[in-house]
Amino acid sequence: MLHKKYLIIGLLEYKRIYNMKKVIIGFSKAKGFKPLSWTIMAVENTPFSHAYMKLSNRHFNDYDIYQASKGLVNHVIEENFLKENDVVRELSIPIESAEKMKIIGMIRKKLGKPYSVKTLIGIFLLQKFNLKFNFLFDGDVAYICSELVARVLKDSGKLPVDLDVDKATPKQLYEICEKYFNEPAAQQPK
Repeated sequence: MLHKKYLIIGLLEYKRIYNMKKVIIGFSKAKGFKPLSWTIMAVENTPFSHAYMKLSNRHFNDYDIYQASKGLVNHVIEENFLKENDVVRELSIPIESAEKMKIIGMIRKKLGKPYSVKTLIGIFLLQKFNLKFNFLFDGDVAYICSELVARVLKDSGKLPVDLDVDKATPKQLYEICEKYFNEPAAQQPK
C-alpha cells in the first residue's frame, strides 16, 4: 500500500514537472548597421537594443518570437528572427502550461498593434533631459519592444516589481530579468 502511495505521488510530481514550461525573455541587436538599433544601444549603454519573448511551439518543434518591431507587434519563427538579429542574452521564466496559454493569448490580442515611435521619443527625452511629456506614452495603443514584454509579464503576474511598463526600456527590463530570472535559456524543453 505504501509503495502504491509513493508511486502515485511520483507520477503526480512527474506530471507537474512535465507540464512546467518556460517563457524566454531575450535581448538582441540587429545584424549590420541599423541606425535605430545603434541609437538605442548608445543611449542605453548596452550591447543590445531589442527585447522579445520566445515560446516553444510543440506543433512545429521550434520557437515563436513575439516582438514589437518593423512598425508593429508581430510574430516570427526563431529561424527567421536569427537571420536579422544577434541574440545577446536569453533568460527563462518557469511557467505552467495554463500560464503559457494565457501569455500567448495576451500577446495574440496585441498582434498587429502599431510600433510606438512616440514612446521612443518620450523615453529619450526623459532619459537625456528629464523632460516628461506624458502624451508621448500611449499605453495599450502602440508598443515598443520592451514595453510589450513588460506589459505581458505584468498582466500575467510574472513581473516581480512595480514598473511603469509604458516607459520600460530594454535596459530596465534586462536588469529586472537578470535579477529575478537569472536562469540561462539554453536547451529549453519544448
